[in-house]
Parts: sequence; C-alpha cells; structure tokens
Amino acid sequence: MKKTAAYVFSKYYCMASELVFGRTLYALSARKSVRFEKKIRYSPDKRLYMNICVPTARTNENDKLPLFVYLHGGGFVSGAPEARKAIIANIAARGFFTVGIFYGLAPRYRFPSPIENIYAALGFLLRDAEKYGFDPERVYVGGDSAGATLAVSLGAISSNDKYKRFFSNLDKSAADLRFSGIAPICGLFDTHSALQSGYPYIKEYLCVYADKDADGLLNDGDSEYLSPIRFVNSDFPPAFVITGERDAFLREGKRLSEKLAALNVDNDGYHGAGASAVHAFPVCQLLKISKTAIEKMTDFFLNRD
Repeated sequence: MKKTAAYVFSKYYCMASELVFGRTLYALSARKSVRFEKKIRYSPDKRLYMNICVPTARTNENDKLPLFVYLHGGGFVSGAPEARKAIIANIAARGFFTVGIFYGLAPRYRFPSPIENIYAALGFLLRDAEKYGFDPERVYVGGDSAGATLAVSLGAISSNDKYKRFFSNLDKSAADLRFSGIAPICGLFDTHSALQSGYPYIKEYLCVYADKDADGLLNDGDSEYLSPIRFVNSDFPPAFVITGERDAFLREGKRLSEKLAALNVDNDGYHGAGASAVHAFPVCQLLKISKTAIEKMTDFFLNRD
C-alpha cells in the first residue's frame, strides 16, 4: 500500500506532539506515587517492548494487584507507551499493576500482527506473574483511539470462538485468557462507520494498517475482522466505555454501549461534555473530566473484584 504525503505528515506530527504532550503531563501528574520499569523486551523482536508502572505505596505488600494493560493510540501508525505516561501512572496510582505495551506500528506491523504482539506480551507477563506480583485472575485491558479498537478486539477474542479462530498466532500462555474488564476510550469499532466519521486521515490510517485500498476495507472477505464490534456477544467481559462530546468517534462509542446493553453485558461508562471533551481527552490528565473518567473507570473495575 503506497503511503501518501498526508499520511506521512500526519504520522510524524502525531508522534512528536504525543511524546511531548505525554511526558509533560506525566511530570505534572502522579510521578511521586508510582515507579516505572522501562523497555522490557517481551519478544525476540527487539523493537517490541513494554513499560511497567506500579504504585509505590500499598496497603498490604503481600496483596497481588490486578493487572491493567494500557494500549496507546496513534491511528495504528504512530504512538508509544511513553506518550501515555500520565494516564498509565494515574491508573497505577489507583491500585493497578499497569503495563503500557508497544505493540508495533503499521506499515511494519500490519493487522493482525499488533494483536498477536499484545498476546505475546500477555504470555510473557503471565508466565512470570509470581515474579511480578500481580493477580493473573484479574486482568483488564484498555486504551485510547486505536488502542481502544485493539482492547475491544481482545475482549472479543476472549469471548467469541469465531473471532478467536481468525488469529492463528496467539501466544499459548495467553490465548485462553478471560479478561476481567475492557476499557475502550474514544475508539473506532466498525470500519464502515469509522470511514464515514470525518476523522482526519482515517482512510489512510486504516488502509496502511490493513494493507488494503478503500474498496478492500469495505468488501474483502476478511475485512469484517477489522471491526471487533461485529463479534461482541453476550459473553463479552464487563466494559467501561468512555466517550467525548467533541470526538469524531462519539457515535462509535455509543453504538458499542448500546450493543453491550442489548446483550445484557455488564457495562457502564463516562461521557465527557464540553469543549475539552475531544478525541482521547482522558490522555490529558490535567483536565477535570479526564481525571474523573479514569477515577470512574478504575472504580467500576475495582468494585467488582
């Protein structure tokens, strides 16, 4: 798939702004209450890594924390865990063993490779759960934008055998993992509707990620697997869906919440209102609505443990 000038410009603009934005916000957020262990390689592919973040103060050091896996956004073509340090730190500060995974970016890592890489990271963690001290029976996954898409994909894999069979290279240690909860933030969950959302460069991002042209995104036989909402069923894990009033993907989040409710899946959510409720607004942990979204999300999960 040929990369357009618009795609190249938007990718590197997003990468630069995300890194500066994420690191600055971390410096102003929960840094004193957490500690990081960075650049842990979970794969023979040395490009792939994870960052671990844990609270420095715990009520009982012998208690095992629930694991929260955070998947960064960036349109599948940009982004890194470092650009989400503030939100990852604040989730950890609320009582989670939190991991930010670099799952690989298109065009080097095209669908379904990022999903399979995430499972490789999960397998790595689960095999050493005792060493790291988290509870392997309480595993949550969330993310923003493209990371939200991937989070819902993981939820569908864990609950829908047809969807799971499509992914032939899932790590055996994690392939049968049943997630305790899914937390999508401002995600896109159906390719057809996402292409009509008006989000800048969304066609270019999806074409590069899927290695298809626009017609292939809509009509190829395997294109349905790019749309995890189609595989959400009544066995889907409990979900907390975060949406924003000014987000181009607002309708995507609403459709997911409506489907979960119709299927009687345990779910709740937070809708950000006002001018600051833009795409992936919880990433900016200086905003009151962003902090509230994460507080409500973590409370929703911790109250079910």
